[in-house]
Amino acid sequence: MRIDFSSIDPVTIPGMNGGTGTMTVRMVNDEKYRLISTVLHPHSSIGTHAQSSGDDMNYHSCRWKEKITYRVPGVAYPADRAVQFDLTAAYEIHEGRVMEP
Repeated sequence: MRIDFSSIDPVTIPGMNGGTGTMTVRMVNDEKYRLISTVLHPHSSIGTHAQSSGDDMNYHSCRWKEKITYRVPGVAYPADRAVQFDLTAAYEIHEGRVMEP
C-alpha cells in the first residue's frame, strides 16, 4: 500500500506530551495501527511517554532519495514497547554495502 501523506490534512500539536515547541502530524489509522508522518519543528521536542494506545509507526521526511535503501540505527526500550531512531543518522546502502555519511 502506498500512502500519500500530502493528501492528508495536517494537525499541529503544541508541547506534545510535555515537550516544547510544536510538531505537525498527518495520520492514517486503522483498527490496529496508526501511521504518522511527523515534522518536529526547530527547537521542539516530544516529552517522554510510554506508548499505551496501540502501535504507532512514525514517519519523518528526511528528504531521502526514493531509489536508495537506508539503514537507521535505533535504541530499544522494551518496557515501553518502543524503539527510538535518529533518522538524521541514516546510512545509505549501495549494492549491499553501507556507505559512511
